[in-house]
Amino acid sequence: MEVLVDQGAGIDVHKESVTVCVIATEGRKVAKTLERYSTFHRGLVLMRDQLKQRGVTHVAMEATGEYWKPVYEVLEGAFQITVANAQHVKNVPGRKTDPEDAAWLARLLRHGLLRASFVPAQPIRDLRDLTRMRRKTIEMKARVANRVQKILEASGIKLSSVVSDVFGLTGRAILSELAANRTDPAALAELARHADPEGCARQAVAQARQQAERAALEEAAEANLARWESELTALRVKLRMSRGHISK
Repeated sequence: MEVLVDQGAGIDVHKESVTVCVIATEGRKVAKTLERYSTFHRGLVLMRDQLKQRGVTHVAMEATGEYWKPVYEVLEGAFQITVANAQHVKNVPGRKTDPEDAAWLARLLRHGLLRASFVPAQPIRDLRDLTRMRRKTIEMKARVANRVQKILEASGIKLSSVVSDVFGLTGRAILSELAANRTDPAALAELARHADPEGCARQAVAQARQQAERAALEEAAEANLARWESELTALRVKLRMSRGHISK
């Protein structure tokens, strides 16, 4: 079979170690070496430096889980890297039961039988990670908000019926008190936040409106919380852990 890569290495990646098989053409002979390195950064750097010393130009590994990513980042720029899909490697006819996966990868690489998966450049990978983190944070925020709403409704606290935003200033102040097991309806109603009106007439109207809102809040906060004590404990934990995520 035609040889396309004279100096290649196959890397079998695991959680705590990587096994590297180098197959190199030396004159008319083919030399094969097998080494194992730690997946700590120092071990990966040592692997990269030794592969350079041996004249390796191409490297192949399988894209298994997340373990291949730190290996790829250390080797990036130093070699031509082929990240192969694990299913594709299994489908290649040959010795599928080879005890050394690294040696099998090295042979496939040597004869050009590996199909490389697309790996974007570092800036694109960083952007992908940031957008995934942002999406997961938004989803977590929504889950926490829905859980809080469910606990309030199940406890008979009709906070969403009297405030426009449960997680606004007034809503968060009341939620913090509830999370601290301070459930006096009158005290909770006093936490209502209002803008300061200008002018005597507006102040009178605003005061009347505030009194009505406080009365509505006090009525909405009346509930029997005994059977939901465990849920309120969970609410307290969720609020403390996710306070920054649900604030606006």
